Amino acid sequence: MLNDTSSVNLHYSRLLPSFSWDFDYKTGHRISLDYNILVDEPQLTLMLPVVDNQNPQSLMYGNRHLNPEIRHELSANWLLFDQYSGISVFARIGGTYTLDKIGYSTSINDSLVQVIHIINTRDEIRTNGSIEISTPLKFPGLNIHLALEGGWNKGQTFVNEVENISTNLSRSIRLSFDKLKKNKWDSDFGAELGLTNSKYSVQESMNNRYFNLNYFADLAFTPTETWHFGFKSDVVYYRSKSFTHNVNIPLLSTEVGISWRINEAC
Repeated sequence: MLNDTSSVNLHYSRLLPSFSWDFDYKTGHRISLDYNILVDEPQLTLMLPVVDNQNPQSLMYGNRHLNPEIRHELSANWLLFDQYSGISVFARIGGTYTLDKIGYSTSINDSLVQVIHIINTRDEIRTNGSIEISTPLKFPGLNIHLALEGGWNKGQTFVNEVENISTNLSRSIRLSFDKLKKNKWDSDFGAELGLTNSKYSVQESMNNRYFNLNYFADLAFTPTETWHFGFKSDVVYYRSKSFTHNVNIPLLSTEVGISWRINEAC
């Protein structure tokens, strides 16, 4: 079913400046700053003037008048590496501001059918930061890695023509270890903890908190240049307000690889 059979010609012109700066202020010490403006054109499937009625209870309409998203990206990085102790630190902070963010306007008719229109919302804001620290532990013969990450974003959708502001705050911490001397054997093990809070200004009943914990271990054995054996295990634990019961998912996998060289005689 076509909603609009008239032809539409859209032309856009944008200035896209960028900036990059790096400074090595000491051996193994670097700071950098990057800024970019990018344009993301809408996918053609979102601009088709037809209704997607694969699900009769959720009808989606395309929009041939969508504007491209204009994305401003800014990030700062700091790197430290001590060649004598092997300690390394990498820190990053960044943010993204998107104009004309492509989103959804949802309404529910008298038959309780969701009608979804693709639209350009006002904007979207994303911020994130992380720090990673690595150092060798000579006594047990392991490298230790610690990573802290966090992110926040804010955007809009529309529900029955009322603006719905959604925000998400995520935090995670990861601790892992791997062998210093890899030789024939290599191993990697650790754990990661994550927490996410989601809030909605209109649909407050959908506010939620997600908690996940992941244990992991990898073991690899390469006895020769030809053979490789690997074993990987993960245990993922989920908890959420929307779950009736907590969820535990164990995953186990193994692999065997073989490679060889073919020498050609001239």
